[in-house]
Amino acid sequence: MSSTSPHSFMNLSTSLTSLDLSLSRLQGKFPKNVLNLPNLQRLDLSQNINLNGSFPQYNWSSPLRVLNLSSSGIVIDNIPYLCRKLKYLHALSLSYIPWSSILNLQKLTYLDLSKNNFIGQIPKLYMSSCGMNEFPYFLKSLKNLEHLDLSNNQIEGSVPQWLWNMGKDSLL
Repeated sequence: MSSTSPHSFMNLSTSLTSLDLSLSRLQGKFPKNVLNLPNLQRLDLSQNINLNGSFPQYNWSSPLRVLNLSSSGIVIDNIPYLCRKLKYLHALSLSYIPWSSILNLQKLTYLDLSKNNFIGQIPKLYMSSCGMNEFPYFLKSLKNLEHLDLSNNQIEGSVPQWLWNMGKDSLL
């Protein structure tokens, strides 16, 4: 598909459940009314680096299960609101998006998510190129972890015993 305006998709059927526009060379500002799709379960806008704007909030009560905004210019203005509204979400990919554009915290140098009681199973966790220099201790509580990617970090020293004791043969 040649370069496409996001406005081309404004008249999509409300019965649509899956929309994959990855690598579509979308460009321009993402119109807020594009996603008035009450049955949308899967949305992939990844790899559209020239697509920008804010992710609309009014569609956040949909049964969205998969959201991929990786390598796009889409900004999520209200992460806490997103987390409360998307209760069916089981896959969220925000890789290659600067956190400063997501959270509007341009000076952020430290992020602590400890003791947040994240619920649910996280069998796959990708944390490559995060600038870590030690194994994150919260991994110890992820009993269902099967795949862990910590590549391209600056972790030094020995692997902690608790990581070896996690009990999953498929843990990478």
